[in-house]
Amino acid sequence: MTPNYFRASYMAYKTLIALHIDALPIEPMQILSYCKNVVVHTYDEAAEAFGFADADYFRWMYLYNRDAVTFRRELPDGRVIYELLYDHRSYGPRQRFTLGHELGHIVLKHRMEETWEDQEADYYASQLLAPRPVFQLMKESGMDTSSPEVISSMFCLSKAASRVSVQPLRHCPDPELSEQIKHQFAEEIRRKGGILSA
Repeated sequence: MTPNYFRASYMAYKTLIALHIDALPIEPMQILSYCKNVVVHTYDEAAEAFGFADADYFRWMYLYNRDAVTFRRELPDGRVIYELLYDHRSYGPRQRFTLGHELGHIVLKHRMEETWEDQEADYYASQLLAPRPVFQLMKESGMDTSSPEVISSMFCLSKAASRVSVQPLRHCPDPELSEQIKHQFAEEIRRKGGILSA
């Protein structure tokens, strides 16, 4: 299969709208706290739960040096739960994108077995943390949305994630959801635009 970028962005925007998120930066950990079928632990907490004395051993030997990993489990009653483990020591903006990526797997109901699922989860995280409709509001406020530095500062993303965010879209956005996102973040961009121009 190939990644469905429209679906990834659609679900990212629906997440922001459903939770009435209207402030930047967007915090994936806050969103994860609303997910009733998700359990989140740091690697240190997981190491302790599994009886490993050294969390680094658990992280490096069992999780292949990944910043986060999500396990999907189907329960006998048919319910699905997700266990998300992450490195709480990783660099803040990188950690936020990593958690957004894992959230993407959960929201998109991935089985986490295919490469295209990682591409969709990356796109979900990019659209969740730096929604493109907000770029238009930024332009109207005189901000340079082609600059990775501006995007990094505004959305609290790493430089690498910001470079991805300024690339052309891989989908045609849903116009109704785009307008809702713009309406939701309009006051925040007006406020931040005033701070930046002061």
